[in-house]
Amino acid sequence: MKKIILSILMLGIMFMLVGSVSAVTYNHRISFLSEDNFVGVDDSSGWSTNNAVVNLGTNSFSILNGDGDVVATIAGDGLPDLTQRGTRGLGVNGHENDEVDSYGRSEEITISFTKPILIENVEIRSLFNPEGGNAEKGDVKFYLNNNEVLQDQFIGTNTLNGVDIKSYNDILVDKIKFYVDKNQDYSGWSEFAVARIDFEEPPCKVIIDEPQAGNFYDPITIAWHYEGNCHPLEYTLSYQEGACEGDNWVGIANTLNPDGNNQNVYNWD
Repeated sequence: MKKIILSILMLGIMFMLVGSVSAVTYNHRISFLSEDNFVGVDDSSGWSTNNAVVNLGTNSFSILNGDGDVVATIAGDGLPDLTQRGTRGLGVNGHENDEVDSYGRSEEITISFTKPILIENVEIRSLFNPEGGNAEKGDVKFYLNNNEVLQDQFIGTNTLNGVDIKSYNDILVDKIKFYVDKNQDYSGWSEFAVARIDFEEPPCKVIIDEPQAGNFYDPITIAWHYEGNCHPLEYTLSYQEGACEGDNWVGIANTLNPDGNNQNVYNWD
């Protein structure tokens, strides 16, 4: 079945012809640092607000009001505790207790989201150059629907907290995995902490499901639903224009989104 997709901004769907839609609100930063007041973390009780390291006593916690989670793993050792330092961020309670490393066994921190987001920046800390005469390195993989969409690497810096920030062109992901590649020589001297993530929400979409393109009805009934970072809803609408083609589709879309402030982009799916 053909579908028509109308791309709109989330704020543009607060009121529709047949009712209101409650937008899902996110912070646009997830931070494990005291300087950001742990924005995006659902419960930061007992977290470090200084340079001290604390064991969080759990291998996972939720973010973004339950729309994401953070999980620590160690190869062959199940689910270790996460650790946190107010000035640097998250680590795994393993070899270097305040960081992610692969000394002996590979450690990972995985951040997952219930709905895809657009990644802008990722910051890690505790990654230094030099460290024992070499630059530390850390690895990251981005996923969407369990498919890897990008692999990247962080390089140590000569800064107070070993900060490295990578910028991305709003790649769409629903999972991020942080680790040190055990198969590389730098795994023998590298460790790092996960500090923060900046992101945007993808636009919500109005999906017109019925009727099929090219059919003629008078009147017709149109069914549509919403996809993206908004609550999926199903509606129908009687439309009296007759032919379901050309400018009539634009008229339908404008009826669904009457505020006139959106990106009026119509594409065949």
